[in-house]
Amino acid sequence: MPESPSLLDVRVHSETNTEASKRTGRISFGGAGRPPVLEYKKGWFWAVALPSVLIVAVIVPLIVTVVDLKEQVAAAHRASIRSVTLSAAAAAAGTQYVTAAECREVMPKEASPVGTPPPALRISKAKLVTADNGTEVTLHGVNWFGFNNGKTMVDGLDAGNGTWLAADFATIVYRMKLLGFNAVRLPFRFSDLEAPTTDYARPCVPENPLSAFEIAQGTLPGDVAKDFAARMPTSEFLLPMNSVAGTCNSYLPNGITTLPRFLWVVEYLVANGMYVLVDYHPHETEMAVLADPDSFARKWRGLWSAFTCLPNFASDLKGRVFLDLLNEPDELGMGWSGGKTREFRPLGSYLLAAMEAINAVSPGDAIFFIQGGGQVAAGTAWGDGFATDPELIRRLSLEDANPFFAELLGKPYRKQVVLSPHFYGQSITNSSMAEWQLWEALTRSWGQHMVDNGYCVPMGECQRFPVVVGEIGSNLTHPMDRKQLGDFATYMNRSSPTDNNHLRHEPVSGWFWFCWNANSQDTGGLVEDDWQTLVLPKLAWLVESLGLRPWWMQPTLGAPKQEQQQEEALPLPRYSSKRQPRNNPDTSAKAAALLGSGEPIQPPTHVELVS
Repeated sequence: MPESPSLLDVRVHSETNTEASKRTGRISFGGAGRPPVLEYKKGWFWAVALPSVLIVAVIVPLIVTVVDLKEQVAAAHRASIRSVTLSAAAAAAGTQYVTAAECREVMPKEASPVGTPPPALRISKAKLVTADNGTEVTLHGVNWFGFNNGKTMVDGLDAGNGTWLAADFATIVYRMKLLGFNAVRLPFRFSDLEAPTTDYARPCVPENPLSAFEIAQGTLPGDVAKDFAARMPTSEFLLPMNSVAGTCNSYLPNGITTLPRFLWVVEYLVANGMYVLVDYHPHETEMAVLADPDSFARKWRGLWSAFTCLPNFASDLKGRVFLDLLNEPDELGMGWSGGKTREFRPLGSYLLAAMEAINAVSPGDAIFFIQGGGQVAAGTAWGDGFATDPELIRRLSLEDANPFFAELLGKPYRKQVVLSPHFYGQSITNSSMAEWQLWEALTRSWGQHMVDNGYCVPMGECQRFPVVVGEIGSNLTHPMDRKQLGDFATYMNRSSPTDNNHLRHEPVSGWFWFCWNANSQDTGGLVEDDWQTLVLPKLAWLVESLGLRPWWMQPTLGAPKQEQQQEEALPLPRYSSKRQPRNNPDTSAKAAALLGSGEPIQPPTHVELVS
């Protein structure tokens, strides 16, 4: 390709081309051993001198100013740990998005929490496995909402009794880790991520943040604490930077949008060894986002761009952060065939548009969780509904999921998809399905996609899908709830009789209990309304039915001598509820034994609240 002419053409050449340079009027750097010589023709001033003066007088100072401004912005950003909204991050939260390369330029690495992330995961057939050696991993997760109800943070930090165990984000994360959870599901709305943050810094007692030993002792059933007075767990407690004595949550980023805080929360959870499922949870709001698949995809692409532009994305977040694209489409009146009460497109068009846009940002990096809809007549809970049997669809007038699966199997990201149904008992769903009736309904919905060839396109490709239950929960005070959740757990675990014949399927790759929050109206939380006292019957059920292993059921270490002596003078657990327990039909010697005690455990009172 010929070179484009320029007013100032600087070139290195040898003695042999000196004459040619004279004829063209260029700056010559001479031949071997010769100093540079300015060779010119008529008009040299306009061609050389004037542009040189302009460069020195105008362009160079402008470059210096831009570089200085960029450094000032980066310095201010580092000082606030993303408390000031970055222009790139703000764009990512809105209708526009930025490329990962552009965003990384203003995302300083030192702003990211530093810890020990869990192994990165990938999908292998119907399982989640580690990316490095293919070891199967099961997610034991808990839902923690707040980024979807106007709080601009996980909920509960402004409630409770002003103790670190109840009100401090980092302390609560460590409690979850001690209880055996290795994953957290974070419901969010895009409008919440674009809203100004609420400051959750508050006085807490005692003055200093609790040590890992103190938190462990405060995360024990009261009647087993005595046996563990001189023990502590092996997992570390990651105290965030900028923690202030006597103040909970002093380290949380504040700013004119919530997105930087949301990113920081995800990073902190991952640094603590947790997998994170970010879940779009619109609650029949944000209809503009759901107006069409393109609007939906733009929002998701913007958020994923913000994740991928974090400087520790490749090293820490990739394979640890998963995307639950749309919570319970049935709540919105949306199904595989479209909307029944609104002008929605078919559900599959939204899911495919979002996956297409996200995968374009960083091909192969995202793991997608999807929920079904429009098949409640088959006995599925909201969030479920993946049946593809034509005869069943015709007989029950179900919305047909086949077009979605058939198109998905032609996409490059098809092996990045996890099916994520929900399940609740009769107190929430009014369903009376149990045992064989329930198991057969689960097999028709998603169990069939886990075994043999999985889903097959006629005369085409086949694929098996892993399943992770995105929500399962209950107060466990309703007898039918306990029966149905027990039967569901039997199926999840592939226990007899669901391990053979037409019910045969793979065990699920994980679950997320709904929820940690005491203010969950339908289910209550894993903590009581003081946001500190553990609801022991629920933990006992998770231990017995879904394999949860709290720290007191795991190997422990002897406590440091100094801390042990200090704790011996304090009551254990350090903070206890003054509420009187109520009679709960689920309290039993069996539940107490599962929690490490030989005596029945009386749970504290539960009061349902709504944010």
